[in-house]
Amino acid sequence: MINKKLFQVCLSASLGLLAGVHAAAPVVQNNQPVAQAPVLNNQIYSLAQTLTGTVPGTANFGANFGSAVALNGDYLFVAAANAAPNGIANAGVLNIYKKDQNGDYQPSQEITSLLGADDLLGSIGSIQSDGEWLFVSIGGSPDGEGAQARAGGLVQVYQLKTVNKAKTWVPVQQLQPADLSIGDNFGGARFSLDASAGWAFISAPNQTQLNEGEEAPGGGAVYVFKYNPDAKQWFQYQKLVKPDGYHAANTHFGTSTAVKGFYALVGSDNNNTAGNNGSAYAYIYVSGQWVCSQILTGEKPALLDPVAQGDGFGTSVSIDGKWAVVSAPLDSTQGVANHGKVYFFRGKAKKGAKYWTLSSATTSDVANPAGYLGAKVLVKGNKVFASTLNRSDADNRVYGGGVILFQLDGDAWTQAQVFGSDAAYSFAGADFAYSNSRDTVAVGSFANLDYYLPLQFARKFTATGVSAGNFGVKLFKPAASE
Repeated sequence: MINKKLFQVCLSASLGLLAGVHAAAPVVQNNQPVAQAPVLNNQIYSLAQTLTGTVPGTANFGANFGSAVALNGDYLFVAAANAAPNGIANAGVLNIYKKDQNGDYQPSQEITSLLGADDLLGSIGSIQSDGEWLFVSIGGSPDGEGAQARAGGLVQVYQLKTVNKAKTWVPVQQLQPADLSIGDNFGGARFSLDASAGWAFISAPNQTQLNEGEEAPGGGAVYVFKYNPDAKQWFQYQKLVKPDGYHAANTHFGTSTAVKGFYALVGSDNNNTAGNNGSAYAYIYVSGQWVCSQILTGEKPALLDPVAQGDGFGTSVSIDGKWAVVSAPLDSTQGVANHGKVYFFRGKAKKGAKYWTLSSATTSDVANPAGYLGAKVLVKGNKVFASTLNRSDADNRVYGGGVILFQLDGDAWTQAQVFGSDAAYSFAGADFAYSNSRDTVAVGSFANLDYYLPLQFARKFTATGVSAGNFGVKLFKPAASE
């Protein structure tokens, strides 16, 4: 439970909501967490299309086509963060595809960086599209240090408009808070967009904060943007800081965000030398403000082989309807370091708000150590997708990666299928997307994972001896329709 001071900080008493830490025990058997092996032969979805992309002015190899992916209705967005359009090194290219009458995605438009070299447009997790809106992060480097004028990153906003009688994504606005500093990494972590409700949550997870007068580098903050239909502009509405304070460096408040309607989640992976475990902060929009209503934590089991860092709880968060999902990709269980774990929280109505309670927790199969399960998680209705970056298959494709599909069966989440890679060191699932309306899964691959996955845990993938490559994007559709 949290103390009285934290309760007052997290949620005002006038709201009549309960704030607190909830962490129930994970599913266990014989005092050990249950590790469920994925079902490999169940073809709920089958491979429908593979895209490799073309980039003007540069060879595909090394472009990292598939570094970020997003789906929005009939549109598919695929980034190549290391592409050099017209010879501009690492500027990045965003490839836009549109679904044709046969259900295949065909090239529709290409967007290149509006700024210049080393923009890395389309790094992992840097694309969000919803409705008529497309948000793309331009960091300049993983820490937003590519050019001083960019002040730690910016986000370019596009809108779908009719130009010369054709639908085109047109740049309309750049988002960049006035108080950014070099290295804040604004937009460089997984941000979130709910255009129908008019909200965008974009973090600066490396921003230095103050804790009792002392600097806390990497404390992090989240900037909330709201759409004004009269002005036809997105504007900064609120800035969220860690409600329980910055008690250590590199807490990374905002390492991931999720917003849906009047509810939001903010992850704080606490990936620091103190080895602290992370947290996820639940927010509710009430009386014109986003207010913290609850703090969620995982439960790291006793380690047979202790590791230095914490569990990374909060590295990725997702929310949809009555379910919230939070990952802990650095969790070590059954003596396997960095095994990874995904937590499923159910939302229950309590005094006018949702109160999240732990339903279950799942670890990846023990046959794949250091799997980093939950590098990204996504919940949509009765489906949850979670990446596992060290998914080695029967052909020993180490670090091939994959995305595990969990489906809701009653009140239990069970593993149903794995979308894997056909190449070693491709890190399939470093970014992926799912369209509920089109029932399509897009799985990207990214060889330069060590450099581009948000924040520290990805930097453990070193000395692989593999150059940046172009492994493509695989699209999966319901098997029955093939």
